[in-house]
Amino acid sequence: MSDEGAQRGNWTPRFILARDGKIVFTTTGNDGWKTKMWPKIVELTAG
Repeated sequence: MSDEGAQRGNWTPRFILARDGKIVFTTTGNDGWKTKMWPKIVELTAG
């Protein structure tokens, strides 16, 4: 665990993806970022 993670304890990161002023996707945790949020960002910005 990183020093920052150790200081936060059981705090869970939350990620919110907004587009045109509206929330289009949310997820929690580092795994949620890697497996859900990042692919969603790529999907919405591709092309």
